[in-house]
This record gives sequence, structure tokens and C-alpha cells, in this order.
Amino acid sequence: MLLPSRDVMIQYQDISFHNPFYLNDEIKLEGSIDTFSKAVNIINYKLKFLRISGEKPELIAKSRTSGIVK
Repeated sequence: MLLPSRDVMIQYQDISFHNPFYLNDEIKLEGSIDTFSKAVNIINYKLKFLRISGEKPELIAKSRTSGIVK
């Protein structure tokens, strides 16, 4: 599944910011599926936002997201 998608409606999203980011920063998004319930078609996944414009990747924010799959 690719996101964004018309087949997923976001139910819940909690974002924790650890560092600021600025215009022209290069950001990488890493995501992984945490759980998926076929019974109710709910997917829970984790996201990490990393600044990659420096020497080593720096964590900017983390997110836990839940959505309903059509």
C-alpha cells in the first residue's frame, strides 16, 4: 500500500517533535506497520522524520498513526 491513498482514512495521529526543521532541510520519512487488524480493517503504523542534510541523520519527529482501510 502506498500513502497517501484514497483507501485509507486517518483516524488518529500523534506527532512528537524533537528538533526544529527549516526551509531547504532535506527530510527523510521512514515508516513501518505496527499492527493490522483484518477484522475491523484498522492499520497502525509508526513514522520517523529525519533530517538528512547534515553529516548523520537527525531525528526531527516521531508519529504513531491509525487509519481505517477501505
